[in-house]
Amino acid sequence: MINKFAIFSLCATSAIALNAADTKLDTTVITATGFESPLKDETRNVSIITADEIQGRGYASVQEILEKVPSVTFVNPGFGDTVDLRGQGSKANTSVKVLINGIGLNMLDTAHAVVPINMINVDDIERIEVIPGGGSVLYGGGTAGGVINIITKQKPEDFFANISAKFGSYSHRSTNLALGVKATDDLYLKFNAKAFSENGYRYNERNRGYYTSGSAIYQITDTQNITLNTNYYSSKIDTTSSITKDELNNNRKAAGSDKTFQKDRQLDISLDYSIKPVDELEIRIMPYYQKIKMTPDIFSSYVTYGLFEDEKKGVKTKGRYDYGSGEFVAGYEYEKNDGARSSIMDMNMPTGGGALS
Repeated sequence: MINKFAIFSLCATSAIALNAADTKLDTTVITATGFESPLKDETRNVSIITADEIQGRGYASVQEILEKVPSVTFVNPGFGDTVDLRGQGSKANTSVKVLINGIGLNMLDTAHAVVPINMINVDDIERIEVIPGGGSVLYGGGTAGGVINIITKQKPEDFFANISAKFGSYSHRSTNLALGVKATDDLYLKFNAKAFSENGYRYNERNRGYYTSGSAIYQITDTQNITLNTNYYSSKIDTTSSITKDELNNNRKAAGSDKTFQKDRQLDISLDYSIKPVDELEIRIMPYYQKIKMTPDIFSSYVTYGLFEDEKKGVKTKGRYDYGSGEFVAGYEYEKNDGARSSIMDMNMPTGGGALS
């Protein structure tokens, strides 16, 4: 399955002064235009969840974070929870675009109906920006419900080293290591790694794995910089099948007779180049690569080996011109998206007594 598309976008916005006491108005926003701009100058309804909020409330996953945002809900079409904005329902996975540092997480093959938002380390998130409503001008189709952009931490101002551990319900355990350094006056480096393990509500349910991420920011000149971002995720998930009503009444945590072992992998790489040839003009160019692989294996009276795979290669270009009372934004994006799905079933056939033809 292959999908190629190109997006050309134009938008003009007018600067509007907003009077509000919310301290978040000084926060910068990227998702609305693709460039950093103060939230107080943004005319659209944007919700921002900062790193301080994430750490202060001890969230363990991106889903836990988004569940607390008023405009966000989750729906389960049958293959797991997927994020929803503005009541998209069963179409949420194709109507809400989820981004990590501007790169889409939505997979081309939507049969499993899930956007893999939990393949991101919550301890490495700088902020999450949520914009309900269409965003097709900047981000193409699949944005009728809105856009969610997850932005990871990047530029350390000074050396830091931090190691932390979390413990929670369902035997949740995680250890996070974060390192950052201003290597030279022009070069900033950051690395993050996290290992985790947790049980599910029912017996024989477990999820364990690890995240790693790194970034390098080089300030070429006062008006040029380039940023390399990498993120990798790997996990193993054990689940069981549904149980009968009588089994449920007897023990709500009872495991089903069938077992599923799933391995998930995700790799993101992007290179973001920014230049301001004059004070009024900013240009950004970002080539990127992403690969997501999910392999569920189901063991019951028969054995099924499954595969969902998604690969993206593309480049985004955007320009912003500030003409004083407002700004003009233009952009072009090209993406090649390959998807693959397969299933192999092993079944024991009865022997003896006859033959099938």
